[in-house]
Amino acid sequence: MAMPVHAADPLAFSVARVEVFRHVLEDDDWLILARLYLLPLTSTAYADVFEITTTDGDFDDPAVLTNRVHVTGAEDFLVSADTTDVTDYCYLEQDSQTVNCESTGLANATYDVTVTYRSGWSAYRAGDVFVRMIHSSTIVAERKAARLGYGLIGIYLTADDIDTYSLTSSWGAVDIGLRIIASPLLWSSPASIAVPINTWNSTSSMAATKLVLEDRLRVYLGQIEEDNDDLSPGDYVQIDYITDAGTTISREAFSMIQSSIPEAFASSRINPFPTAITTPSKSMVTAVETAAAGTNVFTAMEDVNPSAGLYVTLLGSLILAAVVYVATKSPYLGPMTWFATMMGGWLLFAIPFALVFIPAAAFSAIGFMYISKKVFDQ
Repeated sequence: MAMPVHAADPLAFSVARVEVFRHVLEDDDWLILARLYLLPLTSTAYADVFEITTTDGDFDDPAVLTNRVHVTGAEDFLVSADTTDVTDYCYLEQDSQTVNCESTGLANATYDVTVTYRSGWSAYRAGDVFVRMIHSSTIVAERKAARLGYGLIGIYLTADDIDTYSLTSSWGAVDIGLRIIASPLLWSSPASIAVPINTWNSTSSMAATKLVLEDRLRVYLGQIEEDNDDLSPGDYVQIDYITDAGTTISREAFSMIQSSIPEAFASSRINPFPTAITTPSKSMVTAVETAAAGTNVFTAMEDVNPSAGLYVTLLGSLILAAVVYVATKSPYLGPMTWFATMMGGWLLFAIPFALVFIPAAAFSAIGFMYISKKVFDQ
């Protein structure tokens, strides 16, 4: 195998704004968050130069590139021997990193062979990059990157982990940081960088951490929106909540982040038409917050039984309707009370939509009849 005499650089990455939070899910736990960009996804600006001898027009040794070729079906690589273009006689082997040429018509000699090729992180997986939390020279925790391109990365340590690694008194220590390294199985000299902690968020309670973490997460996501030309403002962060797309990238960093700051995410808000409202008015915000409170009640009921909310609503609505009918002897108020109770159950317990809105027209008519009777009987 021919190795490059002049090689392209191994694929690199960038890390920005490393912050640590504590009291996230329990007292004294830690969460490290950072932006991790695996870029470029694809580029044609890679070239490796080899000294290769040919025999009867064939390369004596195939050329092993520094990086994998990102195969797109277009002109993914070009091969020249000195000044002769021999691309048409060359092929890429199954590893997407080895180029061989046969029957080139070149005389038996040694040539400076240049392979110019398309590469980038799209030729790899996010899991080919490792993120490590380092305390002095000790690897405390390790995980893989979450996504190619623009992403977030997080490392979470429970309170027990903090005790195990004797980190309790190391909050704010300068010898704690991150080290990001590409897989040494894929590169002989993989990219590797050490990154210090930029900010230690020294909150004193879980309640205080929720406020700071939500604010900082929104800043992180907003910065990714700004850096990524394929995103627009609002794709990840709206005026008062983090969108579903922003939730996905947040969960990639820390899978339990919704348990820490549930009110921050769109998925905790009840909105039948989430894409129809992009800039909520004050009344909309109030309605969303009310619905979020209802979601908390629903969650509590679900902990008892997944159908508990439905049973409570159906039974409660019938009892209330019966009480109102007995008390008023009105054929109108009883059904209207039942329907109003069902509406409350839909808001609080998320009972099936159809149970409330299919009979809506009939009960609207009953309400109209009741009001008309009161007006015209006077």
